[in-house]
Amino acid sequence: MYVTSGLLLALSTTVAAAVTVDAAYGLRPYQVDLKDGSTRMLDLVRNYHLPEKPVYAGVGSTAGLDLDLLESLKQQWTEQYDWEEDQDYMNSNRRSTTHFVHERSSDPEAIPRLLEHGWPGSFMEFAAIIKELTMQSTTSTGKHVAFHIIVPSLPGFAFSQAAPANWTTEDTARVHHTLMTEVLGYKKFAVHGTDFGAPIAYTLAELAAANISLSPLEEFEVARYEEWNTVGIAYYLQQATKPNTIGLALHDSPVGQLAWIAEKFLDWSDPRAGTGPSLITHHELLRHVSLYFLTESFQLM
Repeated sequence: MYVTSGLLLALSTTVAAAVTVDAAYGLRPYQVDLKDGSTRMLDLVRNYHLPEKPVYAGVGSTAGLDLDLLESLKQQWTEQYDWEEDQDYMNSNRRSTTHFVHERSSDPEAIPRLLEHGWPGSFMEFAAIIKELTMQSTTSTGKHVAFHIIVPSLPGFAFSQAAPANWTTEDTARVHHTLMTEVLGYKKFAVHGTDFGAPIAYTLAELAAANISLSPLEEFEVARYEEWNTVGIAYYLQQATKPNTIGLALHDSPVGQLAWIAEKFLDWSDPRAGTGPSLITHHELLRHVSLYFLTESFQLM
């Protein structure tokens, strides 16, 4: 992992890059070490009292996160989860603080691909697929393709600095455009965004291309968004208009943050949501929430 200084930090965000990046950007080695905070975090989890019975019984996940699931996650967090193991994994990757992960493919024809996370995610939500994306695969049309993967932490997430007042999606897009073109030297690249990483991706496309067209799959996603805008936008309105209220309420409550964040992961990202056993493991949820709590990122969402 590497921390940047100079130009990119002057823009009030962080850019992580490999050691081979131009020294003019002032990169230096950086190690994640949050072990001391993890002990206190687990003490808070153990001492957190959950209700004995659900307020909304028999409605599944329609009213939010299920109490039995939260109890199961709480138990695994204190009895099985190992933060140091995940911390070692983070330190094993070549990443630079825009804090970012940069994994190059061995394929000389690989396409640079920028992955923009959203909320309640972090750079770690792409961890399981980074290596696979760098390996050459064959498309349905017989074309061979591989990717150089770049995953920045958005301002205020994980190891990236918080943005100043009045910072916009356009500001983040410009910094990430600088990261890709000036720091890493990619003249052309693909971009993918989730949640509010999506508008950053759209803005990047406007900065980098003369026009944008939607594929049939992207048109389908627009329809999904319209549905979500009707039934799933409440969290966004709270966090966009009064982030300090929910941030202060859950600042020192790892279990509270788990309830708030896990519901979103399970509702948005689980292909089996509402139909069967989840494909998202308890460990994945605990890793994300531990990272939020230990880096005090929740109030900066």
